Amino acid sequence: TNGHSGILPHGTPNALLFAGASMEDTACVGPHDPSVPPVSPSAPSAPPLPPQAPWAPGEYCESAQPFGSNASFHRPGEPFVHDINSTDFGSHPPLEYDKRQCIRYNAFSGIGDVFWLKLQHVRTDLMLMLETCDPMGIDTDLSLFAAPFGSVACDELTQVACNGDVSAIDGYAADPRCQGIWVPTAWAPYYYQWSSRIEFKPDPSLSYYIVVGGYLGATGRN
Repeated sequence: TNGHSGILPHGTPNALLFAGASMEDTACVGPHDPSVPPVSPSAPSAPPLPPQAPWAPGEYCESAQPFGSNASFHRPGEPFVHDINSTDFGSHPPLEYDKRQCIRYNAFSGIGDVFWLKLQHVRTDLMLMLETCDPMGIDTDLSLFAAPFGSVACDELTQVACNGDVSAIDGYAADPRCQGIWVPTAWAPYYYQWSSRIEFKPDPSLSYYIVVGGYLGATGRN
């Protein structure tokens, strides 16, 4: 063994040094060893990949759909609304859902695709109600995340609330205009509402992200 890799040269070290080479260069000096195939020229490098297409609104936290009372189209005191055509392409949050925050642990699965919204332009001195409502909509999972305002928010998310079914909230009157099902009882039909609802008072030091998903991974409109 000689401690070097490659082809051993023919000649003496003095001859190699005289030729302007050192022992480290010996793999490139001397006659070709027929037992070693010649080195072919390197193949041209592959062309660079095209730039990645921008994320669709609602697909990730980083591309969350702005949602709130923007003065250009919203009058104070009126609800602000965003129609979600489908939840079948968004990526779920990077951390596990904390179902203990859901009211009575109710009908919240926390699996499957979602749609992201970022809360903007809302008053922080009043309670805010978030609700999914569409008579043709899916059974929803609704969760709320927060991060320090002005931070790289999507890297610092913390869940602050979640809800599966509105009908599990004590004292809430069901609204047949939202998704649900009529359930017969011994007294009268009861409308079990599948939509989701969260009420909270925004903190001005936090940025809020809303995640809308479907129960057991269901996808669709809302």
